[in-house]
Amino acid sequence: MLLAGVLLVAALAPGVGRVYQNIKYYIWFPPGDSRIEVLDRFERRFGSDLASMLVVHSPSGIFDKESAKLLIELTDRMWKVAETIRVESLSNFSWIHADGDDLIVEPLIPDDRELTDELLAERRAVALGHEQLPGFLVSKDGTTAVIYGYLRPTSTGQGDNVYNDFVANTRDLEKLISEFQGRGDHEFYISGFPVVEGYLEVYPPLEMQHLMPIILGTCVLLLFLFFRRPSGVLLPMAVALPSVIGTLGIAGWAGIAINPMTITTPNIMIIIAISSSDNTQFAYFRALDSGLTRKEAVRHALAHNLWPTFFSCLMVATGFLSLITMTIPPMQDLGILVGIGTMLVFLLILLFQGPLMVLLPIKPKRRAGAVRKADDLDRPRERARRLTRWIDRYKVGIVAGWTAMLGLSLWLAAKNRMSFDPIEWYAESTYVRKGLDFLRAKMGPSESFEIVIESGVPEGVKDPAFLRKVDEFGTWLKAQDKVVQVTSLVDILKETNRALFGGDRNQYRLPDTRRGVADQYLLYTLNLPMGKNLNDRVTLANDALRMSIFTRLENSPAVMNFADAMKARTRELGLDATLTGRNLLYHQLQSELVPSFFRSIVSGTIMVALVLLIVFRSLRLGLLSLATNFVPIVIGGGLGFFLLGKTFDMATIAVFVIALGVSVDDTVHFLDGYVRLRREGFSPRDSITRLWTEVGPAMFFTTIVLAGCFALFLLITFPVLRDLGALISMILVIAFLADFVLSPALLLFWRGKHTQGATTDQKL
Repeated sequence: MLLAGVLLVAALAPGVGRVYQNIKYYIWFPPGDSRIEVLDRFERRFGSDLASMLVVHSPSGIFDKESAKLLIELTDRMWKVAETIRVESLSNFSWIHADGDDLIVEPLIPDDRELTDELLAERRAVALGHEQLPGFLVSKDGTTAVIYGYLRPTSTGQGDNVYNDFVANTRDLEKLISEFQGRGDHEFYISGFPVVEGYLEVYPPLEMQHLMPIILGTCVLLLFLFFRRPSGVLLPMAVALPSVIGTLGIAGWAGIAINPMTITTPNIMIIIAISSSDNTQFAYFRALDSGLTRKEAVRHALAHNLWPTFFSCLMVATGFLSLITMTIPPMQDLGILVGIGTMLVFLLILLFQGPLMVLLPIKPKRRAGAVRKADDLDRPRERARRLTRWIDRYKVGIVAGWTAMLGLSLWLAAKNRMSFDPIEWYAESTYVRKGLDFLRAKMGPSESFEIVIESGVPEGVKDPAFLRKVDEFGTWLKAQDKVVQVTSLVDILKETNRALFGGDRNQYRLPDTRRGVADQYLLYTLNLPMGKNLNDRVTLANDALRMSIFTRLENSPAVMNFADAMKARTRELGLDATLTGRNLLYHQLQSELVPSFFRSIVSGTIMVALVLLIVFRSLRLGLLSLATNFVPIVIGGGLGFFLLGKTFDMATIAVFVIALGVSVDDTVHFLDGYVRLRREGFSPRDSITRLWTEVGPAMFFTTIVLAGCFALFLLITFPVLRDLGALISMILVIAFLADFVLSPALLLFWRGKHTQGATTDQKL
C-alpha cells in the first residue's frame, strides 16, 4: 500500500511543473462570453480602454515652471513604459484655438516655447475653464495632473489569448516615479486598471506562498501539543504534503491555472488533510495507549473511523464540486481542484497513514492498567456525563435560542446587499489603495465606461442629425449627479466651431450642415501635431464613435443602475449604443453572483442530502445533519456579516460554499458514531455521552485546526483573502458549537422510547 501511494504521488507530481498562473480579467467569464467579444471588437475598432495613470500632485499648483517642465519630461518618459502606445497629458493635449483666420491645434503646455509665468497663467485659465479637462487631466483646483498611458489592444475572445504584461507596466511606472521622487513639493501616485492588475498578479500569490509555511508550522505545533509525540506530527504530514503535491499535479495535468480563487488551494488542502486524518489518528493513539498492539490499535481506529472518514471526505468534495454549477470559471476551478484533492486525501489516508501506523515503531505513552478489549475504550467519562445531562435539561432552551438566532440572521441577511467596491479589495497601506484614494479625493472619478454609438452607415458620424442625438445624450450624462466628465468627437467638433468663431462661447455647438461637420472634421485633423489622430475616437470607416464616461460611482448596484439608465436613454433617443469597458465587466459579474450562488448552494445541498441519506439511512438524521450544517452558514451570513460590516460580493460569497464543504467533517463523525451506538443498543443520552469520549476531543482538535488555520489568513494584507479566512473561521466555530450543543439537543428533543441495552439513561 505504501508503494501504491508513492507511485500515485510520483505519477501526479510532474504535473506541478505544468502549473501556470493566470489572473487576467477575462478568466472570470466563460469562454466565448458575449461581453468579452464586445470588448474585443471595441479594441479592434478604437484601441484599448486600458490606461495606467501617473498622478502628479503639487500643493503649490502644477502651472508653474518647475511643474510644467516635470509634466513634459514625464509625458516623454511615459511613452517608454512597457505596453504603452499612446500618452495623454496636459503637455500634449490638443488645445484648439484660432489666430485670426488660422485654426491652431497645439499642446496645451508646449515643449517648444519658453514657459513664462504669463504663458502658464494663460494655460491654467484655459485648462480649468475647459469643458473636458477638469476631472480628466487636471483637478479642479489646479494642484493635480494625470498622465494617461494607454496600452496596446489585446484579444481574448477566441484563439490564442493576447494580453498585456501588467506586471512589466507597473514595474516601469514604479521605476519612473522613483527617479523623480523628491523633486520640489511634488507627490507621485500610480493607478489605473493595469496597475491594479499588476498588483493582483504579484502580491496576493506571493502572500499565499509566504503563508503556507506559517500554516504548516502552526499545524505542526498544534499536532504536537495535542498528541504529545513526534509520530502525532509525522502521520498527518505524511498525508498533508503529498495531498498538496498531488492536487497541484492534477491542476497541471488538467490545465487548471492558478487564479485569485485557486491560489488558496494548497493552503486549503493542508487544512483539510490534517483535519480529515486526525480522527483516525486520535482513535489509534487512544487504543495504543490503552494497551493494544499496533495492529490491534489500527484495526480499532479503522473500524470506528474508516467509513465516517470516507463519507466526510465525500461530502467535503461534494460541497466543493457544487461550485461547478456557478458560471464563474475561477470558482469552478476551485471546486474541481479541492473536490478531487479531498478524495485524494482519503486515498492517502489509506495508502500512507494506515500502513505507517502499523510499520512505524510507535510506542504507547503508558502501559499501566492496559486494556485488551477495544469495546472498553469507549467507556464514558464523568465530564461527558455532566455535559450530556446539562444539554438534556436545557434542550428546549438551546433549540429555542438557536432558532431565534437563525431567524435574526435570516432577517439581517435579507437586509444585506450585493455590492462590489473595487477600492475595498486593497489594503490602505498598498500603493494601489493610496493611488485610488487620492484619485477619488482630488480628481473625482472612480469608475470609467466606454459607449460605442453606431451611425449605421460609412461616414455616418458626420451626419448632423446623428451628432445632435449624441450631443443630447452627452448633455444628459453631464447633468447626472455622479458623472464627472464625458468626452467624444462631439466635444472636439464643438470646440473647433467655437475656435472658428473667435472663441465665442455661444458658438460651442455643432455645425448645422453635413458639409460644415465634414469641413471642421478635416480642418481639425489636418492641424493635429505629428503622430496625433482621431483613431481612438472614431472608426476608420467613420461609421461609429466612442464616448468615454468618468463617474464617481463606487459600488456595483450604483454602476448597474446607471448602466440601465444609460441604455434606456439611448433607446429613447434612437441611438444604437453598446456599453463596454473593463470596469463595467467586473460590475456586470456581480449581477450573476446571486443566481449562480444559489445554483451552487441548491445543487450542493441536494448532493450532500443524498450522501447523508445514504450514510445514515434515516430521513430524520439526514435532515438533522443538513440543519446543523446550514444553521452556522446562515448565522455567519446574517449575524456574522452584520457584526463585521461585510456585504455580499464576488469574494465573500465564496465563503458559504467553502464553509459548507469543510464544516461537515465533525457532523459526519458525530452522527455516524451516534447511529452506530444506537444500533448497538444504547439509549440516545448514553450514545451522546459515549460520543463525547470517543470523538469529542478529535472534533475539538479538528475545529482548532480548521478555524485556526483559516484565521491565519488575517496575516495577509490582501483584504479579499483576509476576509475569506476570517469569515470561514467564524462559521467553522459556529459549526462546532452547533455540532457540540445543537445536534445533541435536537437528538434528545426528538428521542423516542429509550432503547434497552447494555447501558441505559438511568445508569448515567
